[in-house]
Amino acid sequence: MTDENQNEVPEDVNEPVDENAEVEAVEGEVESAVQDSELEVALAEVAKLKDQMVREQAETQNIRKRVQRDVENARKFALEK
Repeated sequence: MTDENQNEVPEDVNEPVDENAEVEAVEGEVESAVQDSELEVALAEVAKLKDQMVREQAETQNIRKRVQRDVENARKFALEK
């Protein structure tokens, strides 16, 4: 390095610091993280509700099949006796 380079002060050192801008930037990052967290929670809830819906539909189909089988058995045995 030359003597000239050692004495130079970077330009951004002399500029005033805008603390409000830094605080707003950090707040924006925090808000974004909170939104991401809320999104993850919402997606987990959606997955849980979809699973519950599929299980309820399967249970409904099973009940219909069971009732249909019971009706057929009742007719079958009613005709035998």
